[in-house]
Amino acid sequence: MHIRFDGLRGDGGFRTVASRCLRAFGFLLFPRGCAGCDMPDQLLCPSCLSGLSDVVARPMPRTAMAFCFASALYRGSTRAAILAWKDHGDLELGRVFGASMALLARRVVIPALRRRADVKTIRIAVVPVPSSRHSLRHRGRLHTLDLAGAVVRQLRSSGLDASLVNGLDIRGNAGKSVQVAGSRGRANRINGLVHVRSRLRLQAYSSVILVDDIITTASTLRECMRALSDEGLCTLTALLIASTAGHG
Repeated sequence: MHIRFDGLRGDGGFRTVASRCLRAFGFLLFPRGCAGCDMPDQLLCPSCLSGLSDVVARPMPRTAMAFCFASALYRGSTRAAILAWKDHGDLELGRVFGASMALLARRVVIPALRRRADVKTIRIAVVPVPSSRHSLRHRGRLHTLDLAGAVVRQLRSSGLDASLVNGLDIRGNAGKSVQVAGSRGRANRINGLVHVRSRLRLQAYSSVILVDDIITTASTLRECMRALSDEGLCTLTALLIASTAGHG
């Protein structure tokens, strides 16, 4: 394994080298492969990582931007990596997907907001799309929180007033989208189950950005927007890691 030690500049350079060394030793002690293609000694190899830098736009009525946006199509290595992170405990991938969401916010949300005359007064709540109680028990975490946090940090670094607000939950048994037969069944599985749980916190904001991992039928996003709209809240857009094919 080859580690480059070039480009040292002060403490920052030292920290970079130290990080690379720790990572290299980690791979020696606990070998792993790329989550997308299984290339040795990679968290996500450059080829698989490059697939997370697209902008896939899907029409999303009832949002201020009229579209939601994903970083990739849900297929191949991207699908394998998302499943490894989401359902098989590969938590290291959270920072990779967080970086892709931050890039997406920088490319589509921030330019749109800066064109608005009221940009200096906009208060944005970045809201992770909730998981069912069954999914929370299975994973032991709300995985979309990491994604939402990355979006908040990107917005704040651009001078925007943004906060992470975990303000929605799912009450009842929604089931997994892939377990419900037919597109109509998948679209209806979530109806009426999403509720606002932090009403006062959310009402302090003028706009909401929803954050999720995958969009298939968009039924979960629509139900989240319905719950927010019932409280008088405007959804600006939704940001996702990936979108199923045929909708971009």
